[in-house]
Parts: sequence; C-alpha cells; structure tokens
Amino acid sequence: MVETVLEMAAIDSSNDSSTEVMPGLTVVKWDDEFTEALGRMLELLDDSVALRMLSNGRMKELMFTVLRGEAGSSIRQAFAGMQKISQVLTFLRANLHEAISIDDLAKQAGMSRAVFHRKFKEVTTYSPIQFIKLHRLNDASRLIASGTTVGEAAYQVGYSSQSQFSRDFRRYFGQSPRQWGQTRVGQEKLETGFGGDAINERTRL
Repeated sequence: MVETVLEMAAIDSSNDSSTEVMPGLTVVKWDDEFTEALGRMLELLDDSVALRMLSNGRMKELMFTVLRGEAGSSIRQAFAGMQKISQVLTFLRANLHEAISIDDLAKQAGMSRAVFHRKFKEVTTYSPIQFIKLHRLNDASRLIASGTTVGEAAYQVGYSSQSQFSRDFRRYFGQSPRQWGQTRVGQEKLETGFGGDAINERTRL
C-alpha cells in the first residue's frame, strides 16, 4: 500500500512541509476509526470469497485511517522523502558517468545538503559519494573484464584521474584493475578449456 501513502503525501504536502519529522519511533493513541477499520478487515477472514474480492479495499481503508490519525504526518513525510530519494537514484543511474555534484542532487531532492545526506543513507545504507563510487567501480570492473583498457574504463565511468581510479578499485576489489582483468581472462580461458575437453570427451564416446 505504498501508493496510498505516497498519494496522501502528495495531497497533504502543503500541511506537512513546515516541520521535518526526525527518524525514530512515534507513539500515538489507538483511536476508534482505526479499531473500526481493523475490525472490518478482520471480518473478511471468515469468508474466503469476500477476502479475495474486498481485501485490497479494506486494507486501503485501514491505511487511510492510519494516515489520517496522529501518526499520519510522520508516515507521509517519511514516504515522501523516500520518493524524492528514489527520483534521485533514477537520475544517478542514468547519469552515473557524468560529473555529479552532491549539492545539485540535494537541490533536485528539495532538501538541504545535510538532510539529503542523511535520508540518502537511510534508504541506500551508503553516503551519496560512496554510492556513486561503488557503482562506477562495478561498471568499470565489467568493462575491464570484457577487454576494455584500464584507462578507457576509468574514463567511461567518469574518473578524470586514472591513479585515483586505480586506488579506489584496489580498495574495493582487493586487486589492481590490471590484475582484475588478467584474472578474469584466465578464468575465461580455464572455463573454455573445460568446455572443450567435455565436448571432445563426448565426441570420443
């Protein structure tokens, strides 16, 4: 029911924008509307046909009562923040190899640099810089394994300094880019050799 939360966040954004809700636990009163909505949903458990036909609607009703209650503001802001970070992640994947400023990403998300950094890490478990670096290195590793030179791979994924690229690559993969490429070529030859032996053995049989 994430769609319900995001829809409510969009509708009520003007009411929630003045105060930022800090992450943590929120304790609220269990109100009558929630009790009634929960009861209507639980009633479906005794009727398999009604459960199949009405469960989505009853669940949406239950979510609606939660969002309209005391906890609603906290939930809407949390999901709205996730939606903004999701949009930034989509942008990053499409522009990962371009020069990217954290300030520009924060502006795109409509957040201060400090708030953007915190929310980004909550969603991805990485800081923005770490996220960009790790994805660039992963892309570079695939390029090198496919035969691209180290310098060309570094350039294609957005590194302007090959020495910095090599240091980051070794720190992440435990090997230099050149060693990585040689290891992958050796593995491919070994696998090809095993495949050829298997084919020859079947032919002899």
